Amino acid sequence: MAEIVKRWVDDGTAQRLVAEKRIEGAARQAIARHALADYGLSPRPCHPNAYHMWLDLPEGWRDDVLIPAARREGVILSPTSAFCVGRTVSDGIRVALGTPRCRADVEKGFHALGRLLGRDRHAADLAVEESVI
Repeated sequence: MAEIVKRWVDDGTAQRLVAEKRIEGAARQAIARHALADYGLSPRPCHPNAYHMWLDLPEGWRDDVLIPAARREGVILSPTSAFCVGRTVSDGIRVALGTPRCRADVEKGFHALGRLLGRDRHAADLAVEESVI
């Protein structure tokens, strides 16, 4: 393994792979931001090549309602509280950009999230209650 890593560093493969990952991260962020903008949503600022985004929830939404509703739409989210040990955080979510297999899946997922957040929160509450029955 060490020999492969050394070869990749020496021949420029490692640097090329890092550059490709950065380009892909930026492209996925652009897709996500564009999709969210269609619904009047904007994530928090983050590193331009990051493979995740933080999104504050619109007024009236809670992560414990959104996360199961999004899961039913095929979108897996994590609450900000899962990443902030020992301190209070605002209701929000962390969305991974690296999990989807391709850019089209990123776009599809963020449009699903935008549509969901654009709906009345009470409709999502009812959907959660119905799924428990």
